[in-house]
Amino acid sequence: RSAYAALGRTVTTGELDKLIGLLVSPKSSKDIGFASGAIDAVFKRTKDKSACANALLKQLDGAKPVSNVVMLRLLPTVATKQALPAVRSRVDSADDGVRDAAVRALVAWPNGDAGADLLNIVKTSKSKTYRVLSLRRYIEVTGGSKQLAEAMTLAERPDEKRMVLGKLPNDSTSVDVVAAALDDAAVQREAVQALIRIAEKIK
Repeated sequence: RSAYAALGRTVTTGELDKLIGLLVSPKSSKDIGFASGAIDAVFKRTKDKSACANALLKQLDGAKPVSNVVMLRLLPTVATKQALPAVRSRVDSADDGVRDAAVRALVAWPNGDAGADLLNIVKTSKSKTYRVLSLRRYIEVTGGSKQLAEAMTLAERPDEKRMVLGKLPNDSTSVDVVAAALDDAAVQREAVQALIRIAEKIK
C-alpha cells in the first residue's frame, strides 16, 4: 500500500501508462483499490488534465469490467471533453457494474458538460434511482428557465420540484413554471415563496 501511495506522489503524466496498467492487470483485488488511489492522487495534483484523461482512455476499452468500473469513477476527476463520450457510451452497458459506474460518473461530472446526458437518463432510464440522481444533478448544473421548466415536468418527487423552484431565475421567464406549481399541494408553499421573490424583483 505504501508503495502505491508513493507512486501517487511521484508519478508524472509520462509514467501514467505503467501505473494505469497496474489497475488494468492487477495481481490481486487489493491492487485495484491501491492503484486507483494512486492514480487519483496523480490526477488531482497534475495540471494537464487532458494528458491524464488520455492515458486512462487508452486502456479503458481493453480493461475487464472490474477495472472498467474503477476507471470510470476516476474520469470525473479530470472531466475533459474527450473523456465524456467514453462515459456516455457505457451508460447502456450490459454489465451492471459498468453501467452503474457510468451513470454515477456523469452525476459526479464537475461541470455542466454532462447536462444533456443527465437529461437523457432522466427521460429513458428504467431505474428510479438513476432518474432521481441525474435529475438532481441536472438541476444543479443548469440555470436557464427553459431547462428548469423541463426539469419540473420530469420531476417525480416534491424534493426535486423544490430544487427547481429555488433555482429559477427571478424574472418573468419563471412565472409560468411557478404558477403551475401553485396547484401542487406538496410544493405550494415553496411556489408561493418563489412567486413573491420574483414579483419583488420585477416590480
